[in-house]
Amino acid sequence: MNSVSRSPKRVPAGPESTQPKGERLPLALAVLAAAVAMEMIYAFLARFDAVNGSATYVFLAAFALLFALYFVSLLAVSRIGSAPSRRFIWTIAAAAVAFRLTLMPAGLRPDLPAFESIRQDLAGDEVVFDPFLLYDQDVWRFLWEGRVAARGEDPYVLPPQDEKLDPVVEGESSEVWKEIRERVTYPQLASVYPPAALAAFRLSHALFPGSILGWKLLMLAFEAIAIALTVATFARLGRSPAFVLVALAWNPLLIKTHAGSGHFEALLLAALALFAYFLVSGRPTLACVSLALATLTKMVPGILIFALVPLRIRDAAAFCAAVVLGFLPIWGSLPSLMETMEEFSRHWRFNSWPFAGLEAVFGVGLAPLAYASILAAVVVGFRRRLKSRLKANSTETSERLMESIQAMLWILGLAVILGPVVNPWYVAWLLPWAAGLGSQPWLAFSALVFLAFMIMVDGVEKSWSLALQYSAFVLLTLAISLKRRLQWFRWREI
Repeated sequence: MNSVSRSPKRVPAGPESTQPKGERLPLALAVLAAAVAMEMIYAFLARFDAVNGSATYVFLAAFALLFALYFVSLLAVSRIGSAPSRRFIWTIAAAAVAFRLTLMPAGLRPDLPAFESIRQDLAGDEVVFDPFLLYDQDVWRFLWEGRVAARGEDPYVLPPQDEKLDPVVEGESSEVWKEIRERVTYPQLASVYPPAALAAFRLSHALFPGSILGWKLLMLAFEAIAIALTVATFARLGRSPAFVLVALAWNPLLIKTHAGSGHFEALLLAALALFAYFLVSGRPTLACVSLALATLTKMVPGILIFALVPLRIRDAAAFCAAVVLGFLPIWGSLPSLMETMEEFSRHWRFNSWPFAGLEAVFGVGLAPLAYASILAAVVVGFRRRLKSRLKANSTETSERLMESIQAMLWILGLAVILGPVVNPWYVAWLLPWAAGLGSQPWLAFSALVFLAFMIMVDGVEKSWSLALQYSAFVLLTLAISLKRRLQWFRWREI
């Protein structure tokens, strides 16, 4: 990868504002009105009893309204233009913070006083949350594995149900840890999370042992880093900070993922945002180290190292060295980690309509090979395109960087949606770059993927919801690709 200018030329962003100053006020008021309405919906969800059955329809209706308001806000901000006032930008940021603080208590037991429950949770005195936090319960394993690692045991070798871990629950707050242990899903399996994730679990345990809210606060801190870096990165490329901020920080999937359910995707988002920031800043070696941090959080983004054009030997070496160094502390546990990951990939299937198609065509045994082959072909195709543009020197540096980020967005996006498990929070991986690029297909898919929660109605995946998610995504992508001349298919230039 050649070193690029520290201050790349901005991508043309159209006029300073698409609306005269006097006409921007109604648009700004519309955004603020949408923020108020979204805040009210998040307040409702914070006390919503997320149980299986008909309540799922209420949950989906609430998020349908949130996404409608979100897209209206995006349209309004895109019409305001590329130079809104700082006060307006800070108002957008304040609303994003308010959404998260409002949704953080989601899952608190309704039979307990809210403020007392929050105090008990932060102190680790009692488990005051329901098992499911807006239909997700992975957070209990995060707390448990942090406890196990802090006690000097190996979560990659010993699954939660192993009797050797009985001493882990003993001592202060033993009842709390017994209940947390009971809530861990798939207790027969050891940890499947890479070392950077485990480090976050340990950090949370050191700061807020046994606390859901403490864990969420830590994730929201990483999320804030990801958002700030994303806005700064795309501002260097001429994108409207207000648009990028709304597109990312107001996205209901992102808010639900961290503030609502406590997933640790924020670690990955921060690493990927740092990767893009260094890439745009002309520091390819640091960019590759940041990509290694992302790989140490979730394995899948490692594929992006092959999409960098050009890729210098020293940058590839920095990536490999950082990955190896990250795995060194758990080197002896790697066989166990690989075994658990293999078990997961062989038996877990969820919301994976495209992968089911691969299994139908190639058979269960060859479907993973077909999946890997498709991704390899996509990477090779994007590399050839980027190398030809670089060789021809037909575009400005900023435009090439935008093309590179767009290529990596689609590579990572296809790696997610073609895989055997497409959990909604996996789609959150794509949101920083989708927001910065204003990618309608991926922003729309962040809404469509909520249909995966239809399984909570009766425990059965719905064929129609799978078909609707993916067919709508494909049709929208084709429509945008083939009919860009129709203005309503895209945001105004920003």
